[in-house]
Amino acid sequence: MKAALTILVLVGCDKATPPSPPPPAAAVPLALRFGRCAPIATTFVSGVDHSPPPGYDTSTYALKGHEAALAACFTRDAGVAVIELGVAPKIYGIADPIAQACALAVAKTLPTTPLRCPIAFGKRPLTHVFDFVPDGITLDGARVPLDVLARKAPAIDPNAVLSVVDGPIVIRPNDAAPMKWILPVLDKIYVSQDDFVLVARGDRPLDPAFVLPLVPAPAGQPVEWNHLLRPRDPTVDEERVALSVAVTRKSVWIGMSRLNDFQDIPNDASRAARFAAALAKWKHTAYFENRTDLEIGADDDVTFGDVVAAVDAAEAVGFVDWQVGPTKRLTAKPSR
Repeated sequence: MKAALTILVLVGCDKATPPSPPPPAAAVPLALRFGRCAPIATTFVSGVDHSPPPGYDTSTYALKGHEAALAACFTRDAGVAVIELGVAPKIYGIADPIAQACALAVAKTLPTTPLRCPIAFGKRPLTHVFDFVPDGITLDGARVPLDVLARKAPAIDPNAVLSVVDGPIVIRPNDAAPMKWILPVLDKIYVSQDDFVLVARGDRPLDPAFVLPLVPAPAGQPVEWNHLLRPRDPTVDEERVALSVAVTRKSVWIGMSRLNDFQDIPNDASRAARFAAALAKWKHTAYFENRTDLEIGADDDVTFGDVVAAVDAAEAVGFVDWQVGPTKRLTAKPSR
């Protein structure tokens, strides 16, 4: 019930009546992201992303068309949740009773197909962030030894609907950090069977698919973020050609395997434009018109900023499945 508002009129007083306070601002819905729905017997793990990819079969995306109604339920905090559809819908992972009741009301209007649908709301802060400083590495601002990079995989409760665990390690070098510091760290994380995401200046993930908040993924579902160029098996003779980019201090090389066709782009004022044009030209060839993979190798003495520029150029022309590693791992290596 709304409280009554009493207006007091002062007769014979020269002072003006003070204005009424403005009404409270309406709550703004938080950013909301949806993941793929899964059968009821599914445990979701937060900290990784499982959003529907382009072209995903929307017939099993049961929340489609109800995004606005659900977004209005979340106006504070941030987190992940699971909406269980069926004859008696349930909500998991939401502590706020108002948000829970709102989401449940929306769920009751949805089809009764027994599914569990993950969502994420708000903007979760980056945690487990490794920054590179001149004389070491920091974790969330505190200096740590390199051994801390190896983490033990958390246990997943098979009886839980939503199991909250750590997400990928965030590697956030500054633009001037040399790759000789960064590449060994990436290898160490991968060998320890952990995952990482590369983040550029302004907390911008190099992979635009990595967006906060993180949508939970079903336990056991392979989700990989690292984009690490791994060592090739020398005993395997791959027939498929590869497009390789070698980033060096003096130039950027673009080469295609098997044909030994290389282009050298010197590091001058026109490098960025010429590199972008060369990538676009390769993308429109019969070899790569329908492919999105690209290898990017970096010498030890180039900076992270140089690699970021190469990745951004690749993304811009459609090479979104890029991999980064040391130059020696490239399929096509220029002879310098």
